[in-house]
Amino acid sequence: PFATVDPLETPQLIPVEDPPFPTGIFEGGAGTFRPSEATILNRWQGIVNDVMTDVFAGSRPSDPEQGMLFIMRMSGERKSVSWRIYPTPVRSGPVRILSAEGYRLILSTEAGDILYFDVPGDRFVASLSEVVPTITPQPTKPLTILSTPYP
Repeated sequence: PFATVDPLETPQLIPVEDPPFPTGIFEGGAGTFRPSEATILNRWQGIVNDVMTDVFAGSRPSDPEQGMLFIMRMSGERKSVSWRIYPTPVRSGPVRILSAEGYRLILSTEAGDILYFDVPGDRFVASLSEVVPTITPQPTKPLTILSTPYP
């Protein structure tokens, strides 16, 4: 015996919850960049002012001596995203995130220079204790859906 389905019956949708946003420091770039765009050593993920934030550390393949931070901010409902890119203040190779003190990242360049980046202030700072204003959040852009859902 086969089950019969009424072709005019509306299928029931099953609600799906987004997985939790993991926080901390992780190796690699999680496949976010093409190899021609960036060489990512590691990344920090955290929720800053209710915004899911990823800070990717590394360099661009076209200029490996210039360390770079690539910051992606995603809306809480994961429907829109914004990007900012920051070159390190010194040209001493790719940059790596060593640790985080709250929202202040401690970075090291390939040559051993120690740098600090304030995530809410969106800027490099001179120390862990320097006080900087928090940026006004940049509007996020809606994500483009690349496929059409089945009707």
